[in-house]
Amino acid sequence: MRLVVTFPPGGSSNIVARLIAPPLAERLGQPVVVENRPGAGATLGAAAMAGAPPDGYTLMLSNTAPISISPCMLDKPTYDPVAGFTHVFYIAPVPNVFVVHPSVPAKDMAGLQAWLKAQEDPVDYGSGSVGSIGHIVGEILAASTGKKLQHIGYKGSAPMHNDLIGATILMAVDRLPQNIPFFRSGSCAAWRSPRASGWRWPRTCPR
Repeated sequence: MRLVVTFPPGGSSNIVARLIAPPLAERLGQPVVVENRPGAGATLGAAAMAGAPPDGYTLMLSNTAPISISPCMLDKPTYDPVAGFTHVFYIAPVPNVFVVHPSVPAKDMAGLQAWLKAQEDPVDYGSGSVGSIGHIVGEILAASTGKKLQHIGYKGSAPMHNDLIGATILMAVDRLPQNIPFFRSGSCAAWRSPRASGWRWPRTCPR
């Protein structure tokens, strides 16, 4: 069986896929091969899944991006996000976090908002892809601070981390699991989820 992951190695979807593939293979009595198919806001992997033979030997593991977000951003989606898939099961919620380079003087959401408001030029921020939940959360943060932020979409968390650690970008919105090693090592700082930090969605923006 193929387990198609719509993001590259290093992200939370890939971590979960690698964790569940061995017990899934044992339960099914056959090998389960994890296949990373990233790109275009996770739509490349979703298109590959939609075009696979409907024989039950191809599964897709992803977040909501290729189903509920990315198709809405495309003029002509290459697949039907509703009719093209059958939902099998929900695995787990994964919190989003705001991550900054240690040079940014912020240790919580209040400090991050204050720093953003003090910047004269738009601040670059990264996310796992254009149309990802990180992209949307970043835009909501921009609306809440009244400051324009410049989004930079990556093909996944791993290349984004390289730029963040190297200070090519100073801020990112990402999933929690793949960032824990960076928090512990001190190479990234000021991580807070909106719920944990007391930050609230602006009333002018959809939840």
